[in-house]
Amino acid sequence: MGNNPSGTITIPAFASSDTADTSIDSASSTYADEYIAYNTDVFKLTINGKSVTTSVAFDTDEAYTSTLAIIDGPLMNALSNRWNAVYGNAAAASYSESLFVTSENSAVLTITAKTGSGRRGYDKSYSVSKMTQAGKSANVSTTLAFFYGDTTASSDNKTASDDIVITIESNVAGTVLDEAHGVSIVGMGLAAVTKLTTTLNTNVDLRTSTLKDIFPLEARGDGAAGVGGDAVLPEGAVDEVATPAVSFSRVHWLN
Repeated sequence: MGNNPSGTITIPAFASSDTADTSIDSASSTYADEYIAYNTDVFKLTINGKSVTTSVAFDTDEAYTSTLAIIDGPLMNALSNRWNAVYGNAAAASYSESLFVTSENSAVLTITAKTGSGRRGYDKSYSVSKMTQAGKSANVSTTLAFFYGDTTASSDNKTASDDIVITIESNVAGTVLDEAHGVSIVGMGLAAVTKLTTTLNTNVDLRTSTLKDIFPLEARGDGAAGVGGDAVLPEGAVDEVATPAVSFSRVHWLN
């Protein structure tokens, strides 16, 4: 399993540090039971080790906002837009470095793996944290909480998937004699079938993965490293047959 993995980050109503995966609390009683976020607050979104930061200019008469309805949409939208500008969209600055894109709907930020990436994005962690702008004092905020996944349990704080990956391999190697080209699947009901592809040719070491380009639209090996993956080129599956070299010395002939 693991194809098309996704995850969600939600700002829940009336949340506290006891009912969320993570929260930002304070001992202040001035704004008790209110959600406080300041224009100088910096929020950090991290997905599978990659991070972006953003601040939110709230449209209020004060330097802060204190209602969930005002906070949730602008904050999630700002985080999602920032992520997609750096890692998500095809024109993003570092598009080829991440497997994920994001979207926002009010209090929910949704994380999805890029189409075609197979199961590489499965079981990856994500989180939101609050920081402070350089040169600014830390602001005191009452509870601003987030939970990850479908519940507040820590067991679902990573990307999940209901889809499975099936690998079909021909008994006869090679493109010309590929016996798997006519495969059909029956009895699937309403299930959709997506063919996963790759350009990784491990047999000739062509277009191998790098730290900067993980080919996010291809179903390569886990973490874009190693041989194979969810999809393998026919010529990339040919096993090497090697005979150990034997060393002969003729130095003794000189005696």
